[in-house]
Amino acid sequence: MLGLGIRDIGVLAGPQTTRAFMDRLAAYHRLMEEHGIPLRPEWIRESSGFGYTSAFRTTQDWLAATASFPKAVLAQSDDIAFGLIHALQQNGVRIPEDVSVIGFDDINFARLFSPTLTTIRQDRQSIGETSARLLIDFMGHGNGKGTTVDRIPVELVVRTSTCAPHP
Repeated sequence: MLGLGIRDIGVLAGPQTTRAFMDRLAAYHRLMEEHGIPLRPEWIRESSGFGYTSAFRTTQDWLAATASFPKAVLAQSDDIAFGLIHALQQNGVRIPEDVSVIGFDDINFARLFSPTLTTIRQDRQSIGETSARLLIDFMGHGNGKGTTVDRIPVELVVRTSTCAPHP
């Protein structure tokens, strides 16, 4: 989004009950701070669930409660992005002309959705291999103490749900 010249960036988070979603929200905070962009608490929303329906409802409530909406929203999953986009569209908001949206996961439906969803792709094979290796190592050594965090690289897949702001 910053590369497109957008600085008014919000986030639609899923429930902060998983490490992945907590890390994604922390990354948003870090990104905004690193670029000197003030956080706007009213542009950070937590959905009551992980899917389309809860994201749709949360977005409807968000629109009703705010006078200004960000020019871009980072959704913590593609399913959340789909609910976000549909709620925005039902309220006359054009994607990406009025609001750009980025998802996370690059599920198959992301390239079939309208507009096609710009998203962050995770290397699922590497995640699976790393998980299996950690599980086998745990089973072989029986040591359940400590936490292991392996970072798997991600890739931005640019589609039609994002664009530079119009004057």
